[in-house]
Amino acid sequence: MSDTSSEDGVAQPGLWLIIFGCLIMLLAPLTGFLGGTMFGSVGGELDINALTWWLVAGLGVGGVGVLVTALGVMRWVRASRQRHAGA
Repeated sequence: MSDTSSEDGVAQPGLWLIIFGCLIMLLAPLTGFLGGTMFGSVGGELDINALTWWLVAGLGVGGVGVLVTALGVMRWVRASRQRHAGA
């Protein structure tokens, strides 16, 4: 099992990016559903309703969360390799 802190008690590089990215990734589509249901449908049958637009926007923001998480994982792995190479 890996330790999430370094020898001096500071969190590993990338840990906060992983946490922040996961929160964005999980909450963005839910926020899209919430925003879409609050605004509702204002058009006719052929119009794309607000729920669809908000959900697509939420999925886009969730995709940004995936990229932030991947960046955090890359930083964590790079720091781990440097720490083990220097030991």
